[in-house]
Amino acid sequence: MSEMMKTERALATNLCNLFAVLMSLCDSENKNQVESSTEYEELEMSLDSMGLLAVIQKLIYTRGTNN
Repeated sequence: MSEMMKTERALATNLCNLFAVLMSLCDSENKNQVESSTEYEELEMSLDSMGLLAVIQKLIYTRGTNN
């Protein structure tokens, strides 16, 4: 059981680190668009990297419009 807890903790840490890496890879325009999205505050508080990827994907495919 302890090995599983270590693995889950490592996964959570890696996902949090991924959040920072993803934000650092965004250029200033994309970063501003991500930060102005309605979901960003909650994503940042929880360091939800998968949610952040969804926001970035939505911005890329809609080219930043509100469609």
